[in-house]
Amino acid sequence: MKKALILSILTILFISSCSSSKDEEPVHCTEEYVSITVKLVDKDDTPFALSNYKVFIEDEDITSKVNYSSGIVGFYPIAYDSMQPELEGKEAVFTFIGYVSGEEVIRKDITIGANKCHIYCVENLTFTIE
Repeated sequence: MKKALILSILTILFISSCSSSKDEEPVHCTEEYVSITVKLVDKDDTPFALSNYKVFIEDEDITSKVNYSSGIVGFYPIAYDSMQPELEGKEAVFTFIGYVSGEEVIRKDITIGANKCHIYCVENLTFTIE
């Protein structure tokens, strides 16, 4: 009888120590810092220089967060891993608008999301300016 009681108590303790909810597996992120960049070329596949560009998430102008002079003609950053926390688990439409001498020459909507570690984009980010 004592053995059955002890076995019952141990069984109850063992079962109660197990979590009934599924704990998430630990996530192992890489140390890389991801940025998403638009590449602009002309019809001859030559890098295309803009005078200026703007980036919006929905109606919010985020240009000051992403616009920097990389020194590389034709490449324009639109998102960084620093945006990962606000994008984690969802996707947002970024609108890229490019200007030459104040005239709009390109406007593209680009969907960007983030997982638990990094931002990502599944679209082609090379655009040809005619």
